[in-house]
Amino acid sequence: MATFRVIKEKNYTVVTNDILRDTRLTDSATILLIRMLSLPED
Repeated sequence: MATFRVIKEKNYTVVTNDILRDTRLTDSATILLIRMLSLPED
């Protein structure tokens, strides 16, 4: 499988794989957590 790399300057979020692999979280909870982490702090 090919890996495509792009230059990211804004409008992206990096999360640890631990969040995605946490079996304690439902899919909906994972999506909500990532959505919340992508929002600005203010």
